[in-house]
Amino acid sequence: MLIEPEAFGGAGNDLVCDALEAEGVGAWVGYPPMSRYDLFQPSLSRLPVAVEHAERLDPARMSFPVVERLALRQTVYLDENVFRAGHRGAEDAAEALAKVQRHAAELAPARDGAGPAPGHPAEAVTGPGQAGKNLGR
Repeated sequence: MLIEPEAFGGAGNDLVCDALEAEGVGAWVGYPPMSRYDLFQPSLSRLPVAVEHAERLDPARMSFPVVERLALRQTVYLDENVFRAGHRGAEDAAEALAKVQRHAAELAPARDGAGPAPGHPAEAVTGPGQAGKNLGR
């Protein structure tokens, strides 16, 4: 699913996923966009297309701002077990997401210059898996 960080107090998908995990709903941010994916190395390929278009396939020269914004700030994947639990799993996920949104001020990175810029990993803000651990009810 896609989130709007503004609806979560400016928190990106990394913090929202951590908070969902803390609420017992498995979630993750997914893979990075291809232009930032370490395994995407067309320069190592001997395939004709990669050789012929090596300059065009250089990840360092690629810019996909929409995909990068979606992948790095807005995409939240729910674990398969959420859906295997049927209606109850989906309802639990929706309730957890609503709770995370209600308590978004507790998730958002600092905006006074002391904290990291939006889009930095959650670990830079709260430590791995710490966002949402102390959300009020």
